[in-house]
Amino acid sequence: MKSSKVTYSLIAVLVVALAAALTYSIDLNRKIGNYDSAPSYLWSQTATSGSLIGPDDENLTLTLTDADVFTNRFTDRPLRDAYVVNNVDFAKRWKGYFADSAPNAVLSFETGHGERPLNIILTLTSASWNAEAKSWTFNAKRIREKADNLPDSTVIAAPAVDNPAKFVGATLFIDNSCTADDFFKGRCTGFWG
Repeated sequence: MKSSKVTYSLIAVLVVALAAALTYSIDLNRKIGNYDSAPSYLWSQTATSGSLIGPDDENLTLTLTDADVFTNRFTDRPLRDAYVVNNVDFAKRWKGYFADSAPNAVLSFETGHGERPLNIILTLTSASWNAEAKSWTFNAKRIREKADNLPDSTVIAAPAVDNPAKFVGATLFIDNSCTADDFFKGRCTGFWG
């Protein structure tokens, strides 16, 4: 009688353990399956100074001077990976990363040392790295910010920020590249080759 109770108890424990393992496996497969196996990357660059100049918001040149020699690359959720990429490689792969659609970016900068950082939203249409001068040059278009338009939004005015002829302490956050859809359609050639 005791052995059958022990047997039933062991079977119950095994069933619970199997159910937990199956639930974990299904959840993990769902996360990976939703990701479609090709990661999406976001980018970050920093520089001591720079400029954003041009005749209008559609024809701008963004220059980052005294830039780090690397670009940070990190994955979108649910993956949690981060890398340091040589700027020579990032510039070489630019067209492959953003083959069908120029990326959006946030330029965060200070107008003077110790000033409050400001943000400008841009679309970057090309990129060039000068390794000797440690500088980036991007052709860019400005995306002017508007007030939030979601139904439950609190009214707030969009800040008025001029295109800075000179700035200091800059960080450029670049939108994602190489989505699963792009990869499977062969648009991420720069990343893989």
